[in-house]
Amino acid sequence: MSRSLRRVAKRLSPKHIISHQSERKIIESFGAEHGLVYFGHVSSSDEYHIVRGLTTSTSHTDLHYCVGTYQTYDLAFVERSDNLLNTHRKTHQQHRWHIMEFDLKTTAELPHVFVGSHEYNESFYIELFTKFPELRALNLGTLASYDPQFLANYRVYGLASASIAIERIFTPEVAKVITKHFGRLAIEINHNSLYIYSEHLKVSHSLLESMLKNGLWLCQQVDAAAPNLYVSTK
Repeated sequence: MSRSLRRVAKRLSPKHIISHQSERKIIESFGAEHGLVYFGHVSSSDEYHIVRGLTTSTSHTDLHYCVGTYQTYDLAFVERSDNLLNTHRKTHQQHRWHIMEFDLKTTAELPHVFVGSHEYNESFYIELFTKFPELRALNLGTLASYDPQFLANYRVYGLASASIAIERIFTPEVAKVITKHFGRLAIEINHNSLYIYSEHLKVSHSLLESMLKNGLWLCQQVDAAAPNLYVSTK
């Protein structure tokens, strides 16, 4: 059986249908609570805003698509799945993310940056470096010292030439809050959008709340820092 047929068979299985319905109830309820409109399944051919970021591909599938505005920030949520290569087993395995995208208010040019937990699935980083091979792990600390716990728990990736600007966004104070509240949520800033990623296998109301509240807080920090990103340090 081909990979595409196996995927269809799995989606039609009773277990998958029950799980999908349960997730839909949770996400619809969360959306209604926060003024988001639920659309369900969307494809790249549909006339909807596509949640982009590093997980975008020609083969991904999006479910539970929601859009809306929360505390003046436009946002979208989606559950995305795709087949990624497992380098150890030399096979493709289905991978799933829950993603919340926020439109930042700033019009300043922002550096592309990714912040992820050391515990994040290896496939996620393979995907990152396949699409953005120019990104490198950065050694933060040029402008100020960082909490060792943040440095031990998270990796920060970006262009070496943008490291100062990235430190002005992810200051030691911001890094402390990320360490305390974000857990294994990953962060990407690209093209004036901020993405919050989760690899939790099951969605829950508390997970969605964490993504929303932490994402909103970080958007405010980025927008506040944006005017000063490229100020000379001399």
